[in-house]
Amino acid sequence: MHQTPGPWHMKPPAVGTLQPSRVFGPTHADGGEYAPLCELRHERDARLIAAAPELYDACKAALAFIRLATFGAEQDEMLQLERAIRKANGQ
Repeated sequence: MHQTPGPWHMKPPAVGTLQPSRVFGPTHADGGEYAPLCELRHERDARLIAAAPELYDACKAALAFIRLATFGAEQDEMLQLERAIRKANGQ
């Protein structure tokens, strides 16, 4: 499964408007933006989604580190990271 590559960024709505917060992927080489990846009513949700590519990479790195540090012995944190990574991969 391929996700839109990061980094993603969030743009809040203009103050005093009812517009949604928008999450965008990488910009064009000329600095322009693609269409938003998503629009959300709550800015806090948009911030979390905008951080998704970095969080995904951090989960994979943490899982690899825990496996190495525990010599592969199963840990609750490993299982939690594995579940999150599988969910992100649509499994």
